[in-house]
Amino acid sequence: PANPDFNTYDAIMSLGTGEAVVSFLDEKGVPTQALKVTVLPPQSKMSAIDGSAMEQSVKASLLYTKYATPVDSFSAFEFLTRRGAEEARAKEEAKAAEEAAKAAAKEEAAAAKAAQKAEAQAQKEAERKAKQQDAQTKRAVKSVGNTVAGTVGREIGKTAGSSFGKFGKTLGGNIGANLGRGLLSTLLKM
Repeated sequence: PANPDFNTYDAIMSLGTGEAVVSFLDEKGVPTQALKVTVLPPQSKMSAIDGSAMEQSVKASLLYTKYATPVDSFSAFEFLTRRGAEEARAKEEAKAAEEAAKAAAKEEAAAAKAAQKAEAQAQKEAERKAKQQDAQTKRAVKSVGNTVAGTVGREIGKTAGSSFGKFGKTLGGNIGANLGRGLLSTLLKM
């Protein structure tokens, strides 16, 4: 809105150094009428400040007590980096534990297989020894049985063949020994 005290266009065209035409917004956001104002120059130095003056200015500030002591808190980047490293380490540990469990299971399976193989080998060896023992026993029984059966058969054959003379006695003994051994062999096979 125009100011009735002056023409805004002429005022803007005739502004000097440090002068301005301004308008502000009221509490409802509506612009107020334009005013001609003088702007104060900056109250600062344009040259470099010496160290003691800067230190005195800093210590005189109300924010000095809050910011005087440096605090090195974790930044979001540091936090996320640390958490990522922890997660990676946890994954590596889990993977290592899984691999160790697999290796242990594999070793356990290999040990069980070796024990089973050794047990089977021992069983086969025991069966082989039992067969050998059985075969030796059978040979001994057969040998003794053949000898006994042959002797008994020979004596019976000699007795039966003695009525035919010396030749009949010898022939009867040989036939009796063979018959006795054959009869024993037939009985042992059953």
